[in-house]
Amino acid sequence: MYMGRKSLKKQKSIYQLSREQAGLTRRAAADRLGFVSEGRIEKIEGGKSQIDPAEVLAMEDAYKDSVLVNRHCTHQCPIGMKTVPVLRKRTPAEIVLEVLFLSDTLNGLRTGLIAGGYDPQWPAEREAVLSQAAEVLTALGRCGGEIRLLLREEEQEHEKN
Repeated sequence: MYMGRKSLKKQKSIYQLSREQAGLTRRAAADRLGFVSEGRIEKIEGGKSQIDPAEVLAMEDAYKDSVLVNRHCTHQCPIGMKTVPVLRKRTPAEIVLEVLFLSDTLNGLRTGLIAGGYDPQWPAEREAVLSQAAEVLTALGRCGGEIRLLLREEEQEHEKN
């Protein structure tokens, strides 16, 4: 039986860390992925070759790593680095508390948002209120992503068992 060598490399890529966390050798990972060869995995992990988004999606599924796509998008994709929020693993209670806080904040901005929507001559505060509302909505979107992350992790746990 073929046993892969244990990597001694200190700076491992997110793809190698994810594969090792799943307990897979490159050969086993290639078998599970189906369309990505062992050599291709080595090049991706070593930074010698750019990874295709389809490969990232397949690795996330094969390695049962629910944050791999987010880490790729927020750290290696130029568009994702500008537009995708970094998701953190948090408990449902932590996420719910933030959602409640953000909802209260948004509720406090309601009057200013309504006034700005009806008054085309709205004063300079308009930009400040809209900017703050945009920040709150962005944070709420991140919370939604973290909830989806929790759901994916639960789904992956059920698949393991």
